[in-house]
Amino acid sequence: MTELDDILTGGFHYGGVVILSGKRGDGKSTMGSQFIVEALAQEHNCMIYSGELPNDQVRNWLDRQVIGKKSLTKEDS
Repeated sequence: MTELDDILTGGFHYGGVVILSGKRGDGKSTMGSQFIVEALAQEHNCMIYSGELPNDQVRNWLDRQVIGKKSLTKEDS
């Protein structure tokens, strides 16, 4: 996410904590999972937590971000 790194003046730093906050439907889960997907693609260890969603929904949301909507079948949704 080069463009985001530029906006954040150097990107995220190892060992740092990122907290996303906002109103319902503002894209927090989508943005957070994209951060995780990108970090995993770069082979970094990650941890994700949601105070709003149960663990299985967080995992499902993250899986959907990795797989991509076009790859989902009717049984997956």
